[in-house]
Amino acid sequence: MRTAQVDPFVDALAAEIVDDPESASEADVDGSSLEEVSREIYTLHDQCVQLEAKLRLIEQDRLAKIAAATAAVRGTSARRKKAGSSSSSSGGSGGSSEDMDMLWGHEGWDDSGFLKPLPQQVQEKYGVLISKPNLGGVDRSSANTPASAALLWSCTSKQAEEVQLLSHVAVSCFPPSARLRGMACGSTKERLEQAAVLLRERARLLSAKAALRQLHYEGGATGAAAEKKTETWSEGGSANDDLEGA
Repeated sequence: MRTAQVDPFVDALAAEIVDDPESASEADVDGSSLEEVSREIYTLHDQCVQLEAKLRLIEQDRLAKIAAATAAVRGTSARRKKAGSSSSSSGGSGGSSEDMDMLWGHEGWDDSGFLKPLPQQVQEKYGVLISKPNLGGVDRSSANTPASAALLWSCTSKQAEEVQLLSHVAVSCFPPSARLRGMACGSTKERLEQAAVLLRERARLLSAKAALRQLHYEGGATGAAAEKKTETWSEGGSANDDLEGA
């Protein structure tokens, strides 16, 4: 007797992630609390967007100064060579500028979740969800669609839908480990609070980073010493580990 051989395959079941119905009703029962956390999340994210932009400007200015200094050194070296003088004295001129690239060592820093304002991200995600029935959206153009069915994730109110979407988008600004913890939450309120904690820590870290970068590039050696002494501050704490991940 011969037995048929088939290729192995993975049989998996997928289920839509939906918050606990009791959690969804928190928007009605504890609306003031959720509204306050939501406002804080929008404010903190906006602060992070502005700080990330400030850091990019500082970096651009730093690179421009390095380029100008390098061009000046090369010009001086060329003139010395042309005059027949030794150029060996100019060999180490660019060392201190190049060292600045590695002061923080956050090569894996990911700011992709802070390139756009959070309200814009929420609207974009909302547009994708309502246009994809398999992602929880429905055909809202149909006159036969009941109002309750037009809400994402079968939420009981528009407010519950808005805060649940905000909670998902807010945690999506962070590395995969933070997003997975957010998805594991069965409570909109818990996910919002988790996002608020991450945003507070990121805002503090970015504020310190921007201040130290500014001090270093404007204050010379004193700023460099201050930055090297305090750079280990960002290495403590589990949330910061997430913030610094790729």
